[in-house]
Amino acid sequence: MEILAWNCQGLNKPLTNNHLKYLSSTEHPDIIFFSETKAKDTAMANYFRKCSFNNWISIPPLGKSGGLWFAWKDGLGVEMVHHSRNMVNAIMRDGVNQTNWLLTALYGPLNKATRLEVWKFIEEIGIEVNLPWVLLGDLNVIFNHSEKCGGNAFRMDDVRDVLDFIDSSGLVDLGFCGHPYTWNNQRHGWANVRERLDRALSNPA
Repeated sequence: MEILAWNCQGLNKPLTNNHLKYLSSTEHPDIIFFSETKAKDTAMANYFRKCSFNNWISIPPLGKSGGLWFAWKDGLGVEMVHHSRNMVNAIMRDGVNQTNWLLTALYGPLNKATRLEVWKFIEEIGIEVNLPWVLLGDLNVIFNHSEKCGGNAFRMDDVRDVLDFIDSSGLVDLGFCGHPYTWNNQRHGWANVRERLDRALSNPA
């Protein structure tokens, strides 16, 4: 199963649409999770149908910010169990291997108070759900100094709460291939900042 998770920062941009078409044709994802869609449902639905994604759940943006879109192709066993402004939780049913597992697609909030609420909820999921579990998306946090280049120095105190929640939930980082940074502020010279905000985590179940 192939899963594409992307903070697209606005799905209505022509460049974003072209990039999605390219990824759909080359990577053949079965599930797509977009955050920061900043787009209305009607426009997105027509677009995803063209890419053979006939099933979805969407959380609309507030004004010109936010918005989630979780879409999957026909034939997948997907049981939606929870969704909010920041995440989608679904039980994936594997008919071939007769196994179920939990997928949490997350867009991490920037506000610290909201972040604590979201990660506390994630911690409760880890306690209640006795299934193999994958959490992925734009977490909006970095875990150590090697995941940042430029800008203010990394401070462990800024992310200790998130790391504690991840540890208590039994989740481990699955690592990555490719470029070490997934976000770039697009500024030049000394003002440029790059960070690894996107990742996938899993429990050892």
